[in-house]
Amino acid sequence: TLSRIDPTLNSGIGKVDKTVNLGAGAYPYNYSDMTGSTLIAPPNFGTWTVIYDSKEADKVWNDLMWKEFTPGDSTLTVKAASSNDGVTFSTLQDSINPIPNGQYLKVVVSFKRGTKGASPILYELTIKC
Repeated sequence: TLSRIDPTLNSGIGKVDKTVNLGAGAYPYNYSDMTGSTLIAPPNFGTWTVIYDSKEADKVWNDLMWKEFTPGDSTLTVKAASSNDGVTFSTLQDSINPIPNGQYLKVVVSFKRGTKGASPILYELTIKC
């Protein structure tokens, strides 16, 4: 049999919403574990991007603050760029540098796993404007 899971059911936990008998001799094949991942281990690099709309043209961005945990030689970097149209952004730059004024602020957090597998963690990100 083949079962389909609707992830929106059961308070977002997911629930089987359809089951189909594939018949004798059926051997379904997939390239992974059906989660969409074909990795055999966690990735060594990753990014998280968020775009914040201040709803005010040429907004002055004062501070970008965050709390992180970087065990071992893992790293976490935060970069930011701004835009007045939400499409064309300034060059991403280290968040400790002044960020150009703009209605939108794009923040990109990059994560790099340590050589012994330790993962960095971003606990909190605060945008002050």
